[in-house]
Amino acid sequence: MSGNKEISAITSKVFLRKRTELGISQEKMAENLKISHRQYYNLEHGIKCCSLETFSNFVDSCDVDAAKILSDISAVSKLNKE
Repeated sequence: MSGNKEISAITSKVFLRKRTELGISQEKMAENLKISHRQYYNLEHGIKCCSLETFSNFVDSCDVDAAKILSDISAVSKLNKE
């Protein structure tokens, strides 16, 4: 699995889980992240990787632990290289 696909796979789960916890629509999450609904859909479904700006907005607006997400990405990346 390529690096971007690994990142997309992990972050898509994080985005979906957090949005579900918050009980908000994809449209509302997109608004919170300052992106279009289509961009958010692509992120949540692992179609596209998020930009650093979007990731930063996600961390800020959803009160998530950026270090934990990055650690998870790193761990999966290491496993896939073995």
